[in-house]
Amino acid sequence: MASKTARGVFLVRATRLLLAAAPLLVSGVAAEESVKAGINDAFLAPQLDVVEWVERFEGESREIFRLRREIVDVLALQPGMSVADVGAG
Repeated sequence: MASKTARGVFLVRATRLLLAAAPLLVSGVAAEESVKAGINDAFLAPQLDVVEWVERFEGESREIFRLRREIVDVLALQPGMSVADVGAG
């Protein structure tokens, strides 16, 4: 298993790469129409069980959730700094 230092270096490099590439990725995708129009409409429903979805995606079983404190530590975030969570979907 990789050391905490190696993991931290990887996370910093991966984050920088994603942040640098984000404008390129978004500019090409934003202009396209959805392959399935309305596919996410169910998530806008007033009766949506938000707690269920939070539990599914913010659970201890997800690696990114388990490593969230390490990620924040490696990024050396300070009060007042801005953070963007760029997801894949």
